[in-house]
Amino acid sequence: MIINKQISWIPGILFFLLLISAEANAAGTLSERNYKKLQTIHKLIEKNQLAQAKKQLDQFLSKKHTAYTQAIFLQTAAHVALEQIRYDKAITYLEQADSLKALPDFVSQNIIYNLAQLYFQRASEEKKTAKSDLNISLKMLVRWLDGNTRVSSEQHIFIATVYARLKKYQSTIKHVNRAIKLSQKNAKKPKESWYQLLISSHLEQKQYKQAINAYKIVIKLYPGNKSYWKQLSGLYLQTNEIHQALAVLELANKQGMLSTEKELLRLANLYLYANIPLSATTLLQKNLDSGIIQPTIKNWLKLSDAWIMAQEYTQAIEILKHIAQLDELNGQYQFRAGRLYMEQAKWLMAYQQFKLAQNKKLSDPGQNFLLQGISAYYAKMPEKAQKAFEKASKFKKYKDKSELWLEQLDFYAQ
Repeated sequence: MIINKQISWIPGILFFLLLISAEANAAGTLSERNYKKLQTIHKLIEKNQLAQAKKQLDQFLSKKHTAYTQAIFLQTAAHVALEQIRYDKAITYLEQADSLKALPDFVSQNIIYNLAQLYFQRASEEKKTAKSDLNISLKMLVRWLDGNTRVSSEQHIFIATVYARLKKYQSTIKHVNRAIKLSQKNAKKPKESWYQLLISSHLEQKQYKQAINAYKIVIKLYPGNKSYWKQLSGLYLQTNEIHQALAVLELANKQGMLSTEKELLRLANLYLYANIPLSATTLLQKNLDSGIIQPTIKNWLKLSDAWIMAQEYTQAIEILKHIAQLDELNGQYQFRAGRLYMEQAKWLMAYQQFKLAQNKKLSDPGQNFLLQGISAYYAKMPEKAQKAFEKASKFKKYKDKSELWLEQLDFYAQ
């Protein structure tokens, strides 16, 4: 889940608190004496003399005042607490100011919103109280929404983020969509992080179709982020839309976004899965030659398998012979080459490959002798065929088949 934990809103809170205090005297609701006191404290804050500002605020708030005056000075105390990164105290001061119910409605609404932000911030830093703080933050936001008809895109995103932290993803989606629509209405480009939050919320609910639609939009807006192309391809695979998954990854490759072995092998596998083996062979050969795909036996075998799937046996055999040189003790590659020669009725060549394999490591040596015998038989080499069948007959699994071939040899020898 992608959630921004930066305190980008704190300067806004500080500015707001100063603005309210400055407007108080203009409204004529603070006495001249208290207004001058407030100005003195603000000057200390501007000079970053926070300890002195706090001391004067504590002295002032220790005495009784009108509810409005008390609320204004409590907001200033919250300002100082925020500057000192004392979120608990800032919360306390703002809650006290709100409880006095002496401030104009728009001011009270902003205090509620700021409290929601502070509780969210504290939840991000204090694991023990995180869940309860998030719930309080959400409660504050619901209360704030009840009194607001104009909500900005950024505010919708903040609300969505709180819902996401509480794993209430449907509400997260609702507010992110509202933020996006509002941004588009104002001819502004929605932020990339908004789509990330939207997509992750859909994925949390296994809403793959909706996540795919969101990825399509974010790719148009931010086409340079290759992770989006890869993730969209993966989602198409999740929904068993193989050709769409391939098309997305293929387009990403054409734009030069696939540059690692893992990414290119994934595309090659998709070509094979979609039964487009010739495209896989081109991709694999090119990148094996360039060294982007490492020339390991496993990767050479993938290329050989792609040629086999394309029924291009000559190319597949050449790759298998190359692999046999890399792993000289393993006869499996000559065995596979022999079988491919048999597919083409090239009996002598098949026999030669089985012969090369017989003294090397094989998973099924009896089968190698049996196929060697069959190849020799059709290559019109009866003596070699007989020797191979006799060796194959020593393996219980191939005893009966070998004896049948030996009988046939005897029949034609008479």
